[in-house]
Amino acid sequence: MIYSEDYFLLQLEFAKKVNQLTDLGLSRALIDYTTFYKSFGISGWDFDIHHPTWVNYLDSINKEPQRSLGITYEFYLKADREEDLFSRFGCFSYEYDSMTKVIRIHFNNRDNSGLSPLSKERMVERKKELKEMFTDISCQHPEAEKVLGFSWLYNLDAYKRLFPKSYVESGEKVGGWFKTNALWGQFLSRDGKLREGAKEKFLGRLGKVKGKDNLQECFPFLIIKTEGELAAFFENLGLKSS
Repeated sequence: MIYSEDYFLLQLEFAKKVNQLTDLGLSRALIDYTTFYKSFGISGWDFDIHHPTWVNYLDSINKEPQRSLGITYEFYLKADREEDLFSRFGCFSYEYDSMTKVIRIHFNNRDNSGLSPLSKERMVERKKELKEMFTDISCQHPEAEKVLGFSWLYNLDAYKRLFPKSYVESGEKVGGWFKTNALWGQFLSRDGKLREGAKEKFLGRLGKVKGKDNLQECFPFLIIKTEGELAAFFENLGLKSS
């Protein structure tokens, strides 16, 4: 799915507000308070300000600040999508950290039915995808031990009902993290366009923010981090653990 240009404009407005409220500077605000670093297909989670792609991006907008939105969207469109590197099963995908033996699961709308991907009507299909994914995990990574989730979606009952109760109940809200779609994705409709109602509420709140500590109040939902034993997923999906 390709996200709309307005999605990046919303984040640019947020970064400009951060720049007004702090002494970070716009370049630091862009890497710490938008999805841009990851949206440009930069691998890893160290958010390296010296990465060639990021340096090239900053150089470009510094030269033509009046084109900051156009340049940002151009970098996004030409990027290699990191999500395409993950093992994918319908709307779900996962990545595996062999050092920690942790599976990290992701969700993106790839449902072409015309219905909401998290509707009751599509729940059977989502469960099927999860079953296929965890069957693959059992085969490819039999040493894996835990599953990690990190998304605003865990605020939604429609999403939580897909997972083991113990995993959902482990959820903890994560504030101060503004760097990925795990937070910003709540402003996207299922076709990748910006949800106008959510956008207007966000901008209204943003205009009233008086300090850095209040920035997360602009977001309807915060990220929730969940963690659970892999065995609980096998049991929940009716699979045998390896």
